[in-house]
Amino acid sequence: MGGTYVTGQEWRGYLFADGRAMQLGSLGGQYTRVQAINEARQIVGESRTLDGISHAVLFSGATVADLTPWALRDSAASAINNAGTAVGAIPCDCLEFHAARFTRGGGVSDLGTLGGKSSNADGINSAGHVAGSSALGGQAGDRAFLYVNGVMSDLGALSGMDSAARGMNNAGQVVGLSYQGWDINEAVLWEGGAVFNLNSLIDPASGWHLTDAGAINDLGQIAASGCHQGLGVCGMLLAGLALVGVRGRRRRQRRSTGL
Repeated sequence: MGGTYVTGQEWRGYLFADGRAMQLGSLGGQYTRVQAINEARQIVGESRTLDGISHAVLFSGATVADLTPWALRDSAASAINNAGTAVGAIPCDCLEFHAARFTRGGGVSDLGTLGGKSSNADGINSAGHVAGSSALGGQAGDRAFLYVNGVMSDLGALSGMDSAARGMNNAGQVVGLSYQGWDINEAVLWEGGAVFNLNSLIDPASGWHLTDAGAINDLGQIAASGCHQGLGVCGMLLAGLALVGVRGRRRRQRRSTGL
């Protein structure tokens, strides 16, 4: 697993494996941030150049590859699949950032938006499907998206809310949050064309309120963050049984409709 630690006045990325920590390289600047790792131990994130500009980078062993050598403004990579394809954000002509897909060797694809000026990609699976968030344009807010075969689709949100996708698995299930303002946040799952509030799939007596879901693996286990309403503490937890509730609800719906 990768991590970022402060060393003196610098932020450096590390790979923790086989009982030791290996410091990752940089593009010459004093800041490196790692975001994701795949099964081949390829790591993506961002690193600053000597000019202080952050570029999306790929770390592989002792090497560091600049994924956007042409960028005059900051860019970053947020996720990588086992094929070595990364996603993140690049600057665009509108002085905002667009969701992007990176391949080693300088290949960069602007994935566009859902109609607004900005977007960002935060997840990619083995099929190359991409999840993230995008502005809708005007005063319409932001929405989680799924990008498949060159088409960016709006995943929707809980009623009256905006949304953002954080991660996805190889089955195409997407997790993230639906939010309203700064203080109303609900962890959500998108599956089968529907959006589910994960708080409706956990025991209410637990006292936890899930505010964000950051990742989902192929076993259906979800890494989420939330706050305990009774203890007044917040933290990370594993919502591994959430999909059982979703599937159970779907079976009950099929029985009630005769499908």
